[in-house]
Amino acid sequence: MVTYEEFIERVKKYYHYGKLFDTHHTLTTRNPVKKKNKYLTKEGKATVSIVKVKQPLKTQIKKAIDLIGGLKKTFKKSDSVLLVPNFNSDDPYPASTDPKFLEAVIKILQDYGIKKITIGCTAGVHWLPTRSVLGKMGILLLADKTKVNVVCFEEKDWVNVRLKSNILRDLSFAKEMFLHDKIIYLPCMKTHRRARFTMSIKLTMAFLCIKHRVLFIHTRGIEKKLADLNKAVYPDLIIMDARKIFITGGPDKGRVANLGLLFASGDRAAIDLIGLDYLLKYRNKENLLDKERAEDYDQIKRAMLIGIGIKSRKDIEIIKE
Repeated sequence: MVTYEEFIERVKKYYHYGKLFDTHHTLTTRNPVKKKNKYLTKEGKATVSIVKVKQPLKTQIKKAIDLIGGLKKTFKKSDSVLLVPNFNSDDPYPASTDPKFLEAVIKILQDYGIKKITIGCTAGVHWLPTRSVLGKMGILLLADKTKVNVVCFEEKDWVNVRLKSNILRDLSFAKEMFLHDKIIYLPCMKTHRRARFTMSIKLTMAFLCIKHRVLFIHTRGIEKKLADLNKAVYPDLIIMDARKIFITGGPDKGRVANLGLLFASGDRAAIDLIGLDYLLKYRNKENLLDKERAEDYDQIKRAMLIGIGIKSRKDIEIIKE
């Protein structure tokens, strides 16, 4: 695992970006906008769909959403929707969101009747600025083609958010997350050199200001802290692309396995727990996955403890095609 000291030495190379490491948030302090998961069974269980991917991709993504109740469960045609993909770096899928996957999700929303769509994210510290990453990945051209907006969070204001955490102080998050009716997470599934794995819980890091990532998260105890970050924002839907996954390394490079699955849920802890069940099938000495049960990993264990979705595995209903 990369140590904090090694991480800081790498970060020092990037301080010439100046303002990207500034907490230029407004003086306003905001409370999180808490939302209830709409994708529940009648018994109150969090649904997680699992779809074996065939062609065409758009049809399979829609199937994953429909299996848990469809867009109609929570989305209105008049909604402003923020899509949060994984563009931590400019490395190709599965290090980053597959542009074809992102385009398919956009078209599904547009077919439903949603017109106000924004792609929003922040690159990892070592790959800033985000706009450069999105340019290299073809996302700026995709946005023009599909007529959606793009926001690079570090180009905008940050807002101080009350986390009410006993392990984290209040931190600065992208103001953009307060400006949309609905939020959709689009995580990849992969191992991670510092956090052991990354799925939807870790994707919330995309909202956190660069300086606070370095000072307060990329230190010791990162896995538990990632769970507490999720007190700041409540996505309405998560669609996870696990057609290809990293089973070593990550987040930017690693050994690839073809899992061939898509997951969808309204619950971050639930989808990550079930996703990790599959990732653990590739457990080895190289990938830091040193526990047998998904619920014993600190990201998920802490998320369930503090109420980021489900409280235990028994609160999940898996729906397969």
